[in-house]
Amino acid sequence: MALEAAGAGVPSGIPMKEIDAGEILAKIQRGEAVEYDHVIVKGDLDLSWERLQKNITASIWITDSIFKGLVSFNSSTLEMQVSLSSSNFTRDVYFMGATFGDYVGFEGATFGGDAHFGGAVFSSEANFWGAEFSGDADFGEAAFIGNSSFEDADFNGNIEFGNARFENETSFYRVLFKRPAYFENGSINSLNLSKADFGRLHLRWKNITSLHFDEAAYQALIKNYNNLGWYGDANVCYYDYRNAVRENWMMASSTGFESEDLKPILRRIYLLIDYGEWLLYGYGVRPIRPIVWCIAIILAFGLFFWQERCLRKIIVEERIEDSKDESDEVQVKTKTRKAEINALDPLLFSLFTFTSGFTAFLHPTIEYKLERCMRWAIFERLLGPFFMALVITAISKTYLIR
Repeated sequence: MALEAAGAGVPSGIPMKEIDAGEILAKIQRGEAVEYDHVIVKGDLDLSWERLQKNITASIWITDSIFKGLVSFNSSTLEMQVSLSSSNFTRDVYFMGATFGDYVGFEGATFGGDAHFGGAVFSSEANFWGAEFSGDADFGEAAFIGNSSFEDADFNGNIEFGNARFENETSFYRVLFKRPAYFENGSINSLNLSKADFGRLHLRWKNITSLHFDEAAYQALIKNYNNLGWYGDANVCYYDYRNAVRENWMMASSTGFESEDLKPILRRIYLLIDYGEWLLYGYGVRPIRPIVWCIAIILAFGLFFWQERCLRKIIVEERIEDSKDESDEVQVKTKTRKAEINALDPLLFSLFTFTSGFTAFLHPTIEYKLERCMRWAIFERLLGPFFMALVITAISKTYLIR
């Protein structure tokens, strides 16, 4: 007997029966279910494929217990449920290449050494809720086919999820990553990062199919990407965040006004403004959008001026003549003449109007005069600075301001 504490949920002072790891191995070899609670497992528990040379066909439930030796399930296939919840692994554990065919539970478990799950396949639900990883945690190339949960888990050592696949819902709710977490080339179908605490999360935004809507989680990811220098990821994440806010605007943060009567009206006004920001310049991170708007406006007004035939084209010709009295003075003679309007002229005039004359260098000897449609030209001139400001803002925010 011993009076040692096991997992976090084990009350102190309760006697714990000691069993030998060989007893568990013998049951597995006979195909019997393994069920222990509040025990101390002495010796190394080797249930690897190399040792067994067959699948593990019985369920394994060893809960609220202490494992004194190494634990290895390397390359094994476990066809039934496995629960090692609230247990304390005092040394390294090895589940590399293991295949879990049914539910597997490590909720509340404590990994005192390194935890090796590289290449493991979790075919059904995998639960690491409240687990504590004191050493390194390696889940590289692991495949989570069913739902998986790391809620309230603490990772204190190195964290590796490179090339891991999460094909269903995955929760890292209130997880704590004390060191940088690496998810390079991994993929997550549905992720919950609410209240997660992390410094550097090496997870590309493109590898997250869906993020559970939480404004703080989005903001934390955007800050994380900026800290990593992944500005492209930060921009796309911000764009998707604003879209998510619009789609979930009833759940989004308050407008800041306490009046219940005004809230519905103000929310709808903000929603309308939000649509405008999305449509006009992609929330400031889609510069191509206002550029397309500028081109469309210039083409539309150019076509309008062409159809209305309200434009007159004047060619200005200047000739410089020397003075007849042989002095240094010269005479500049200006001659103007009317010319026919071609298909390019309305577009040049529209561009000239849109840019408030900035593009006059494109036609230095040509002047355009409106015979009518003056109000439309004024309207285009007002639109020009507005959309050019949007272009400058979007380019600055996307590429220049860091």
